[in-house]
Amino acid sequence: MGMANIRKAVRDGARAAYRSLPEGGRDRLRPVVNRQLGPKVPMRRLGIVQSAPPGLRPALRPVVIEAPDDLYIPKALVKRGLAGYEPFALETYLALLDIAGPGVVLDIGANVGLYGLLACAHEPPDEPGAGGLLDRIRRGAGGRGSSKGRTVYSFEPTPRVAAAARRSAAVSGLPLRVEEAGVGESVGPVTLYLSDTSDASNSLNPTFRHAVDKVVVPGTTVDAFCARRGRRPAVIKIDTESTEPAVLRGARATIARDRPWIMAEVLPGRSEGEIDAAMNGLGYVYYHLTGPGPIEESAHVVGRRGGADMYLLAPRPMTDEDWQVVAAWRGVLDGIAIEHRQVRVPGRLLDDALLPVPAQTSPRSAPAPAGS
Repeated sequence: MGMANIRKAVRDGARAAYRSLPEGGRDRLRPVVNRQLGPKVPMRRLGIVQSAPPGLRPALRPVVIEAPDDLYIPKALVKRGLAGYEPFALETYLALLDIAGPGVVLDIGANVGLYGLLACAHEPPDEPGAGGLLDRIRRGAGGRGSSKGRTVYSFEPTPRVAAAARRSAAVSGLPLRVEEAGVGESVGPVTLYLSDTSDASNSLNPTFRHAVDKVVVPGTTVDAFCARRGRRPAVIKIDTESTEPAVLRGARATIARDRPWIMAEVLPGRSEGEIDAAMNGLGYVYYHLTGPGPIEESAHVVGRRGGADMYLLAPRPMTDEDWQVVAAWRGVLDGIAIEHRQVRVPGRLLDDALLPVPAQTSPRSAPAPAGS
């Protein structure tokens, strides 16, 4: 048993013993426990749970996102729901986990880890003779590779947001591997520019948004990461706020060798021509995910004015059966409600990056030096 598992077992045992005490005993111990665990930190907890008909297994295991209240994606999920968050992209991504062959999943530009967590929660279809319509559709078009046992990596360079992804994976009980690094076309330290718009707009591109701060973070490429870890990706999702072409350039050898299914965000006026150039000669087919399928192939990757869009970069043309899997996942997403509430988590249980930053004392309010 590893040290992390030992610490978890000790915490779980202590928590169970505390809860088994009578109320009077807990009242006497509560001040001691609070001193040991530190001040409580307010967090937002979102529960993503699929309801399945009686006798049928859900296609997604439960996912919990627990993050500071000011982060963008948890707020967007509460407002729009899972089906309304990046519509046409999310169901395509889940379908790719059925359609793609064996290999790992790389979620690049993960933020709090939503896509990576859903990949970890993704259940393969039931065996023939079991399950319902969704399982039969998924087996028909997918099943060439199974999501069962896939390793999922989420890359997020912003320290506080990466900490929220790790926290969400731990609370969900899902084996998401969070890599706190920026991904591009070079290996080594890189500068991350922190946007004044939201944490979802942080970028390695210094001209993308007005930056209120910057931080140096580790940098890598898909090619370097896969070579070092001995990994072969089946699905790659890229959402890096205008640097998607650089990620693809740094992944070219891996793409040529492994032929993964790729989803990449495209911002209008930011990467026209660059993604085409990065993918030139690789024999991929492009689909602009702006509506329910089937979708016609696109000759070029071009951003649509007025918003951010996802493109599917496919190693082969999508079939009617593939689009049926996408539609089946749209039905799953439509039936998922997100429950959310505020929680207060003891500070000692959180990554330091999630703790509140102490307010700076202004020079005017600082105490005068002794003897003045």
